[in-house]
Amino acid sequence: MKEIRWYFPDSTEEAWELYKEEKTAFHAGGTGLLMGGLSNLEGLIDLANLKLDRIDKGTDRVEIGAMATYRQLAYTFGKNCLLGRAADKALPPALSNSVTIGGNLAMFPAWSDMAGPMAALNAKMHVFNGDNNTIDIMDYLDDTKFRKNSLLLKVSFNRHDFLSFSYRAKRTEFDYPAFTISMLARKNDDEIFDSRIAVTGTKNGVERLENLEVMMNGRSRDQIEPAELASSFQPDFRDKPHGSADYLAHLLQTELERGIEKLKGGLS
Repeated sequence: MKEIRWYFPDSTEEAWELYKEEKTAFHAGGTGLLMGGLSNLEGLIDLANLKLDRIDKGTDRVEIGAMATYRQLAYTFGKNCLLGRAADKALPPALSNSVTIGGNLAMFPAWSDMAGPMAALNAKMHVFNGDNNTIDIMDYLDDTKFRKNSLLLKVSFNRHDFLSFSYRAKRTEFDYPAFTISMLARKNDDEIFDSRIAVTGTKNGVERLENLEVMMNGRSRDQIEPAELASSFQPDFRDKPHGSADYLAHLLQTELERGIEKLKGGLS
């Protein structure tokens, strides 16, 4: 087996210059590299010295360093928060101590539990690709070439008091999900506003249900009909080990209805 050379840069600029060399890759938690194979690599760029693991919960805005692990997210945000639940349920303890939010979003595997919550949170991705740039989460996930040719530094989003619901379609406790649902909404007395619904695992990878969000916004508790609203979204799946495309579409609509019912129940 050939020897792989390790690099330990002390700055973002140094890390980027090393990455521009052929056959090198960034190393964060390392799990994605192991799954993808190392046979084509000659060098690994360890990002530990860049200190990108900080989580800052400001009054109005949250910033999460790309090297923050799932365990850090679960501990920091807790199970009452959409993001905390996603981090807590996604992986067994041994992996949650290693897998980073930056690696997960940059590689965007089919099982990613971070894409849905981040899409619902309207997250901004702060990257370095020769210069510092910021890009919307949906544009970032949709552009494989951009993700490959940039270094994710941190993720940020505005902080609000949200009603929330989440669901993972899994067969066992730590199974890869067939799909995920991430729902957020704010309330103004008896009305829903700022609804945000993201689904992963369909043929579209990750999608915001914008038509459903518009239908929900401005409705009072008495005006929210969960079954009617949920049926307005027609998901498009491929067959998966979890079940047929038709079964998964039915399950998603059922859980979407449950989620809307939960948000409705949070209205005063």
